[in-house]
Amino acid sequence: ANALASAPELIKAVHTDYFAAGADCAITASYQASVEGFQKKGFSEAEAERLIRLSVALAKEARDHFWQNHSAEQRPKPLIAASVGPYGAFLADGSEYRGDYTVDEAFLQEFHRKRIGLLAGSQARRAGLRNHSLPDGSTGYCACAAAMAGSVRLDQFFLSG
Repeated sequence: ANALASAPELIKAVHTDYFAAGADCAITASYQASVEGFQKKGFSEAEAERLIRLSVALAKEARDHFWQNHSAEQRPKPLIAASVGPYGAFLADGSEYRGDYTVDEAFLQEFHRKRIGLLAGSQARRAGLRNHSLPDGSTGYCACAAAMAGSVRLDQFFLSG
């Protein structure tokens, strides 16, 4: 998530390189990004929200620039999947692999709802949201509930463990 603030041009370049190498989908640089995390680093709430939305914009810009020069190729137009990491990714203490959070499901749903809303509002929902590193069923449930509360269609919400 730090690269969104410090080196967004590098994120865009990596997406472009992956498309050139044959990738059909870009996963945004938002796995560890959260409003709360950026605020802990001194960013305002508005700036944190802008950076999370930027993760989608960078992937889309790279894809659209790539597609301008490669649309005649026999391949599908690449998709953008917004990466939604678990609450533990924000904590940065390894708990995203254990799921031993000391918060309740309502807290987790609200935590995910905010981020998913920012990512989906950035038009990532046209391609999908990808939630990964789900250590337990409760984490996946909370992320799905948050997505549904934000009107993200579940056929656009990919879960992986």
